[in-house]
Amino acid sequence: MAYCGPREYGRLFTAYVNHQLDEHNKRHSGDVRVPDIIDLSLNQTKDLLNDLNIKHDFIVIDPSTKLASQKVDTVIKTVPKANTVLPANGFIKIYYMNNEVLEQSKELLKAVNERKQSRKDSAKSLANKIGQETKSGISGAVEASKKLVPHPKRKKAKKIKATIIEVPKESDDSNE
Repeated sequence: MAYCGPREYGRLFTAYVNHQLDEHNKRHSGDVRVPDIIDLSLNQTKDLLNDLNIKHDFIVIDPSTKLASQKVDTVIKTVPKANTVLPANGFIKIYYMNNEVLEQSKELLKAVNERKQSRKDSAKSLANKIGQETKSGISGAVEASKKLVPHPKRKKAKKIKATIIEVPKESDDSNE
């Protein structure tokens, strides 16, 4: 076996790495980076993805309070996200919102705001009740204050099962 020095190892390593890079580039020559299409109209999105030869499907997104201020018939979300590299003939799910989803989202937002307002109103009425009870007397003020400020519950102590073993004392036989 002939001796191969550091220069030969370097040349062999460089050739190997170049070969691996060429193979990788051949395998991934058709890969496409997902464009950022959020807030584009559906027609613009369809044209762009057809030009890039990316398979896609339009899916109506579920209503949410966050969508109440979004535009209708625009891209809300994509899976996979923007700037992800897809293989040739990759597939993208495009979530958009129609008029029905917009109305349902607005109703959800309205319901959430009503709940928040009712909580604020009940907290104000409770505070007023505490104030009135303390003016007229102390009766019931303590119970009302407990409702206003949540108290942490105590954790129960864990019981440990143990057996006590008495060790017999050694007798002192050395004194005898």
